[in-house]
Amino acid sequence: MERVKRTLSAILSLEWVVKGRNILAAVLMLTVILVASGLVFVSTGNVATFYGREIFAPSQTVQTVAEFIVVSLYYVLGLTGFVLFYYASTGRLSDRATGYAALGASLLILFSALGLLSGFSAKI
Repeated sequence: MERVKRTLSAILSLEWVVKGRNILAAVLMLTVILVASGLVFVSTGNVATFYGREIFAPSQTVQTVAEFIVVSLYYVLGLTGFVLFYYASTGRLSDRATGYAALGASLLILFSALGLLSGFSAKI
């Protein structure tokens, strides 16, 4: 009886929700990235893996599976850069580590932006 009482109090205290909040946030961010990259279009449409020898199809109405993967990775790079900026701004790191984190975040965001811009220019 005591074991059941402890289990019920642990479930009703909702401590497990607080612990799983970070995991839920990561899953939701990954889901948004995949949907924004074109998961729905790639999974429901009849799309090719590559467009000939190119990753990006030269049309705004066609998307390849390889293009979906590349764009998803660029979005993940950008999100990682923004998370690293947030982590550097919280004050948990030393001054030197904060500088390196800000530099790394800037480079991640720059590579992400350049990759997305080059992919967009390949589609035009």
